Amino acid sequence: MHFHSPDSRRKIVGEIKNQLIDAIFPAADDLPQLALARIQAAWPQIAGTLYRHSQPLRIQGNRLIVRIEKDVYAQDFLLLKADILKRLSNLNIGSARLTQLRVEKGRLDWKPDSRSTGNPDDREVKADRVSAEKRPPEEMDAGMRELLDGLRQIK
Repeated sequence: MHFHSPDSRRKIVGEIKNQLIDAIFPAADDLPQLALARIQAAWPQIAGTLYRHSQPLRIQGNRLIVRIEKDVYAQDFLLLKADILKRLSNLNIGSARLTQLRVEKGRLDWKPDSRSTGNPDDREVKADRVSAEKRPPEEMDAGMRELLDGLRQIK
């Protein structure tokens, strides 16, 4: 018998959910609820290691609203914003075109991973943050450059 890791099981379940959604609602591509359900099903792949500390809540126009457990994760989300938006653009969410992210702090309605330490300095999250900081400046949007400049001044 072959056992899958929790992350690979989540990925498989997310893929199955998306296939079921496609089969049940093939002509409902314009429903924001359907787009949100697809995003939630694929959230571990979209948000990377930050999925444990965040939850996609709703879509408002071209903006995805994401709830974050703690303020420190909001900083990480801003650093990874371009990557997350790129992953969202590659996801089949009907006609919705998400070009913005907004984060709000609050209690998560779900617990995506019971193994989460809740520690903002998890090695995986820190590695994602370092990767974003090393991105060439021309690939960053103005808000991200401003945030990184501010963080560098604090060090």
